[in-house]
Amino acid sequence: MWKKHTAQKWVPNIVTVVDKPEQTVKYSVYKMYWYTTGTWEETRDPDGFHAWAESKEGSLYPLYYPYQKPEDNPLFIGYDKNGHATYTNGRTIIGPYDETAPAVTHEEDHGYYETYTDYYYCGCGAKKVACKRLKNSG
Repeated sequence: MWKKHTAQKWVPNIVTVVDKPEQTVKYSVYKMYWYTTGTWEETRDPDGFHAWAESKEGSLYPLYYPYQKPEDNPLFIGYDKNGHATYTNGRTIIGPYDETAPAVTHEEDHGYYETYTDYYYCGCGAKKVACKRLKNSG
């Protein structure tokens, strides 16, 4: 009488695990003029904006280093109808905007072991290989 010999094989099942779901994040863009370099900077970092506001190279520059004439200030745009000097703003906050941050995911194998018959054996020492019979599709 033939007896079944069984073995196990791993059947993979790869799944995507969400570590952090997709999120909508609000942000603003801070634009500021640096007098010492003559450049505009744009950042999303409010701390950088606050540093500019308290800086001698940023918003405080004209107080520490006054210009001889209004026209010398790079932010000067002209005179109003009363003859007062006017300037473009050295800082702007643009927004808020919405941005979608994608989900953070990773893959894991949630597979399992499957038991199957790999061969048959007999007490007399004989073996026969187990095979799957294919059904005739015709």
